Formats: sequence, C-alpha cells, structure tokens
Amino acid sequence: MSANGSGATDGRSECAGPFSARVHLTKGEAFDACQALADADRVLVAVGGMAEADALGDLFELLEDRLTTPGQESVGSYSMEREFTQ
Repeated sequence: MSANGSGATDGRSECAGPFSARVHLTKGEAFDACQALADADRVLVAVGGMAEADALGDLFELLEDRLTTPGQESVGSYSMEREFTQ
C-alpha cells in the first residue's frame, strides 16, 4: 500500500478482481466521464502537460467512439449517437 493509503504502489491502482467483459454506464455517467476528461485536458494544456493531455484526448476519443458507434449499445437500449453529438 502506498503512503497515501490508495493501495497503489507503482502509480497504478490495484484491481480487486477480474475485469468484466463489458462496462455499463448510465448516460449521465458517460457524459460526466467525458466532461471530466475534457476538463482535465484543458488544465494539463494550461500547465504544459502536453503528453498527459494527449493521452487523455486519446482516451476521450476511444470513449466517444464506443458511445457513438452503432451496434455497441446494450440490449434494450438505443443509440446515443444522435444525442451525444448534438
């Protein structure tokens, strides 16, 4: 365990168990995640953290692509492409 009590010893968080094949987020959670990435990107650019900002930008693009690609939605849901890109 690290000094801050997070359980991370090398800069990465420890996983409590195996990952699921899918991660299900509510629409609000997905938008909140995208907003947090965009906000962090702006802060990193402002302080000169270009490599970190680029990494967050890549993550944002991956998340956005998964949210807007037809056929990626869960059973019983609908495509968010129309609403996500408005």
